[in-house]
Amino acid sequence: MSADLRCVVVGYDGSEAGTAALRWALEHTSPDGQVLAVAAFGREPVPVPGAERVARVGTRMSHDDRHVWQAWEVDAAAVGDEAELIVERGLPSAVLLRIAAERGADLIVLGRHRRRLGAVLPSVLRDVLHAAEVPVVVVP
Repeated sequence: MSADLRCVVVGYDGSEAGTAALRWALEHTSPDGQVLAVAAFGREPVPVPGAERVARVGTRMSHDDRHVWQAWEVDAAAVGDEAELIVERGLPSAVLLRIAAERGADLIVLGRHRRRLGAVLPSVLRDVLHAAEVPVVVVP
């Protein structure tokens, strides 16, 4: 992979796999290029009776937000201002693909999660590989 990549979108979730993908992208992007670490959580909330009470107490999304921002503080200290973090709500594969298209990304980089034991490919990876219009790199 050459260092002439101008814009790289990275699937980032604060995990070791997300950090590995971020570091790979930074190593392979041109010095004046742009690395966008994209964190996306879940689907749009589905209205459920009593959901408004749960939202006031706290939600998994707020936990995910805290986890990503805490991990980003550590990773940003290591990589400096060479990458930008984008946090959005929505189906992760759809958010990654949309941002890649909007920003004219040359490449999408994803870390490989090994936590799903019966799955051949985790859904975000599978969906991005299926629909991406740019090359996708999967970092082990």
